[in-house]
Formats: sequence, structure tokens, C-alpha cells
Amino acid sequence: HEAGHPIRRALWEDLPQKKSASVRRIDFSYYALEDLQRQGFAIPACALNSVVEAAAQIGYDDGAWMTANALEEEFGLKPDVYTFNALLRCCPDKPTSGWDLCCSILADLGKRGLEPDAETLQLTMMTLFEHEAENVPGPACYFGDGAQTLPKTEVAARVIEYYADTIGVEPSGRTLRNVAVCAAKQHVPDIELVAYCRRLLLELGHGEPEFFRRRLAQVLEAQGADIISLGLAD
Repeated sequence: HEAGHPIRRALWEDLPQKKSASVRRIDFSYYALEDLQRQGFAIPACALNSVVEAAAQIGYDDGAWMTANALEEEFGLKPDVYTFNALLRCCPDKPTSGWDLCCSILADLGKRGLEPDAETLQLTMMTLFEHEAENVPGPACYFGDGAQTLPKTEVAARVIEYYADTIGVEPSGRTLRNVAVCAAKQHVPDIELVAYCRRLLLELGHGEPEFFRRRLAQVLEAQGADIISLGLAD
């Protein structure tokens, strides 16, 4: 849309930074889009997804879910993977309930026949490692209804493998770096998962930036790991 288009004004003038938007601004943007629809403007799903994401970013879960539901029920649009990714942003800051919510969102995404993407994986991994329990059930939509409770690092490895090998979604370098550091921070560092992430970083062409190697070495050394044998010593 052009800079002066009413839909653009309704969103970007009132959501200048999604991470710093206020509840008032988010509500105003939603109702502005609702009003524009009544005036005959076609509202694209991406406009409503922006409101969902802004609400989720500041912990305004009611606003995020209300907007996501309205996308279909009030605006007659179909949620897409970006809608679900926006909702997944509600999950990482909930250490007790976020993982269950994340699995529920992933299941709904799958039921609608939508394919997850690299951002879906990134947000799933963020939620997984923010969860307070050491052992969690794997997402039933990936592992099957009989998914057993496993260590977080094992769930992470299996989910990454599912994305890379089963549905053909390559993990981003950022996701692999974050998972490697999280695996290193565990009470008993998961060296196998660290090695797996490092191998994928190289295989997928992301490489190992120096800042990542230094950070990983610091964490593992603090945990008592032999960083020389891991090839991380200076």
C-alpha cells in the first residue's frame, strides 16, 4: 500500500514499533481496520497479522487471540502461517504454560494444512528452552499422539530433524546458534545436540561466527566441558 493509504495509516502510524506498542494503540489499530472494512476496503490478512504480532510482543494475549479469531470470523479471511507465527510469540515468556500453548498452536496450524516455516521453528525452540521443566512431551503433531515425555534437548533435536528432513524447512543460523548455546547451558550439557547444531551450521552454509564460538566456549567451559576436544579453544 502507498504511504497514505488508509490501511497503512491505521497500522503503521499507530504501531511504529511492535515491541513498544501500547494496548491502546493496538486496540485503536484493530478498530480502525474494522471501520475501514465497513467502509468497503478489502483488509489483507497481513494487516491483521501485524496487530496480532504487536499484541503478542507486549504480552497482550487477549488482543492477539481476539484479532486472530476475528481474522476469520469477522473479516472472512483464512489464517496463514504468519498468523500462527504471530500467535506463537505469546508463548516464550510463559515458563509454566507456554510449551503446552505452543504445541496447541502447532497442532491447529497442521490441522489447517499449513506448512510451518523457519520462523515457526525458531519460536518453537525459544518456547521450549524457556519452559521450566527439564522433560516435556514432544509436539503430537510431529511425534504422533503417543509422544512420550523426553528431555528438552532430545525434543529439540527431533523437532529440528523433523523440519530439516521431513518437511524440508532449513533452520536459520540464528535458531541453530541459540539451540547450541541452550544445549550447552543445561545442567548436564548436551554435547551431542551442540555438535548436531554446529554440523548443521556448516552444512547449511551458515558457518560459525566468531562471536558464537566465543559464547559457546564460555558457556561450555563454565560447565566443565573440555573445549579443546570440542575444537573451541583459542
